[in-house]
Amino acid sequence: MGRFMVQSIRLAIVDDHPIFLAGLRRAFERIDGIDVVAEGENKDAAVQLANPEKVDLMLIDIGIPGGGLEAAGEILERHPSMKIIMLTGSDDDAHLEAAIALGVQGYVLKGAGKEELHDAITAVLANEPYISSRFAARLLFRQLRGRRLQSPSPQKLDLLSSVEQRVADLVAEGLPNREIADRLGLTLSKVKGHMTQIMRKLGVRNRVEVMRQRA
Repeated sequence: MGRFMVQSIRLAIVDDHPIFLAGLRRAFERIDGIDVVAEGENKDAAVQLANPEKVDLMLIDIGIPGGGLEAAGEILERHPSMKIIMLTGSDDDAHLEAAIALGVQGYVLKGAGKEELHDAITAVLANEPYISSRFAARLLFRQLRGRRLQSPSPQKLDLLSSVEQRVADLVAEGLPNREIADRLGLTLSKVKGHMTQIMRKLGVRNRVEVMRQRA
């Protein structure tokens, strides 16, 4: 059991399947230093449980009622420092890219063993991203291919104002809108307005494509 020794971590789990939730709880009971302090089953519960003073990290099932991605987006808008690992039973790359764009730090397949869960939690708490290996190779390939096929011309980049370039650079670092606003001393609505202009000028449709353009 020594390999699972970590400092005390307060964990919240949000999943609408009672059997899976109970299984996760039992798994963490066997890992010293991890305490399951809160549980929920839908988006509203996830948002309510996201209190950085009481919870260090959240595991959220992507398929909860109300939407796991929607919950993560709202949580990170309110609490940019909250650590989130998304749990998924799907291998849909679009969900993975959407989670990354929101600022989710971990993405793990449901059914992962104790060792992978431990690795994911350790990485995320150390401010390192964690993606299950099943996705990692595909994601890297798609990013490299996207850079080759979608690299913007210098003329397109020149269309961005200095503030828009700074916003786009922070998006490429994976920061959510609220943290970008704090970094640049802007209102949240201003950042959203800049994002609209950035996507229009670069000819892209979403944050993921902005990330690729600025990679």
